[in-house]
Amino acid sequence: MNIQHSFSVGYGRVDITPVESVPLAGYGNTMQRMSEGALDPLYATCIAITDNSSTLLLCTIDLINSCDFYCDPARDAISEKYGIAREAIVFSATHTHSAPDMLQKEYLPIIRYRDQLVGKLTEMAGAALADRQPATMLGGHTYNEGMNFVRHYILEDDSCAGDNFGNFDAAPIRDHVSEADRQIQLVKFCRQDGKDILMVNWQAHPTKASTRVTEFGWANRPYISADFVGACRAYVEDKTGLRFAYFQGACGNINSRSRIKAEDGPEEPTPYGQLLGNYILAGLDNLQPLQTGTVAASTAVVTSSINHSENHLLPYTDEIVKLWQETNDPKLCTEKARPYGIHSAYHAAFIQRKAAMSGTLEFTLGAGSTGDLGFAFLPYEVFDTNGQYIKAHSPFAMTFILECANGMNNYIPSARGFEHGCYEADNCNFQPGTGEKAADAALELLHELHKER
Repeated sequence: MNIQHSFSVGYGRVDITPVESVPLAGYGNTMQRMSEGALDPLYATCIAITDNSSTLLLCTIDLINSCDFYCDPARDAISEKYGIAREAIVFSATHTHSAPDMLQKEYLPIIRYRDQLVGKLTEMAGAALADRQPATMLGGHTYNEGMNFVRHYILEDDSCAGDNFGNFDAAPIRDHVSEADRQIQLVKFCRQDGKDILMVNWQAHPTKASTRVTEFGWANRPYISADFVGACRAYVEDKTGLRFAYFQGACGNINSRSRIKAEDGPEEPTPYGQLLGNYILAGLDNLQPLQTGTVAASTAVVTSSINHSENHLLPYTDEIVKLWQETNDPKLCTEKARPYGIHSAYHAAFIQRKAAMSGTLEFTLGAGSTGDLGFAFLPYEVFDTNGQYIKAHSPFAMTFILECANGMNNYIPSARGFEHGCYEADNCNFQPGTGEKAADAALELLHELHKER
């Protein structure tokens, strides 16, 4: 394909909604949460950015993570078929908790879904490359008001609580541990053919379709959904005609709801997504020109020790994990686990997993850029404070943070998260300080790319 212009952008999208019943990711024992249909479709979206000699493929996928199980074969297939450098092919997940659990690698419906997904992602990349048109770039940001919250609370006794497992509605909450990153970043690619593309970067857990409790039980829990991301996408596209791509920011500790009732927003994914859409629409009025430039990407490897700080709890984990497998009841498991210092069956399983590990761990992160726009591609669920740190110290006019990127599944809490003993720190494979080490590594890549632009 011969692109004649120095800066071109293309767009591709494919429906990835499974046709079979599959286990849904997000809440521990996924094999007891099988899909019974779809509330709305799942999509994968690709933006291809080219400067005549290099191309960056940014893909956002309505799944909970971007695990190696499908990322590795998809990146290999795209690289081989279209000649794109592997480090320039980025898969990030929107992190919806109502999508197939791609970690069930031996379950036949998931294997079949993976094979279909790899083919669709390869097709989508080809469509984005074929769609490239000369473009200019606009950028800006706006802020939401109370739509996302740090999901850790300081109680009156100075302890820290999280709302992942158990009900803290009645607990005497004094304050959130910290303020959430409420910045919404927008980049618009204005193209000669008039089919403009909008990239949105914001941060909040998409759990609204699967965590609302009614008097009849869990509402919508067995159903596939892109959650508020899908609702926002449909709403903005309908209002503007823009081609839309949502990239999840650093939300490892941020929920899209609050246990503090006075601060609650809309609980359903559709009104919530449309409310976010209205902030985005308002932000479109204030976009400013961004300089385009060389398209580039690079990677770095981060090494860490294993977090073995909870090995002393190992003797108590079998009972909790067995109870979880038999009942799938998080509250019952939490009640049984607390006397041991374990907060859930999920926590117990992580203690077992980490105890079996030895040596050191390493993971790959990346960065990309074009002109005034930088990208940090971070694996795992990253805490928002580290995301904010990268944005504040990046040399680029705008820097998108893409978490759950390029094939890894776990948490990277901040040092403060470890200090408070939060749920994500308990379940993290890495030693404290790894999040800050990763942020510094991403910044080093961004500074190198900025020099070469």
